[in-house]
Amino acid sequence: MATPGDEVAAGATVVDVSSESSDSFAASRAVDGDLATEWSSAGDGDDAWITVDLGRPVDVAGLTLRSRAMSDGTSVVETLTVTVDGGRTYGPSQGGTAVVVDEVDLTGRVLRFDAERTTGGTTGAAEIQVFAAP
Repeated sequence: MATPGDEVAAGATVVDVSSESSDSFAASRAVDGDLATEWSSAGDGDDAWITVDLGRPVDVAGLTLRSRAMSDGTSVVETLTVTVDGGRTYGPSQGGTAVVVDEVDLTGRVLRFDAERTTGGTTGAAEIQVFAAP
């Protein structure tokens, strides 16, 4: 799948999170560039959220949250919103376990990803990606 630009969220700093189910599922795992690790909330369902700091303002062309999922179908973030620098909110956007890039045109440094609709349970993310405009 073609992406709209370079991925800049890998290695971002997690500045706040709704919860973490354990150290093994820490929020930092959502931005570590590794789909084999994931952030899991402690059962937040539709109330799960994570805030990341990209380290600098970025002209963003695309965003994706690749959701974690349990074998029984729970824990999937189906739709989400993204709030930029504590101001404007974008979305709802499609989540899910497949990579779906939501093309956007925004500039920001601190992005808060909020689960809007989920299948409940220990929602979270296998990976969050932010693509800088080329």
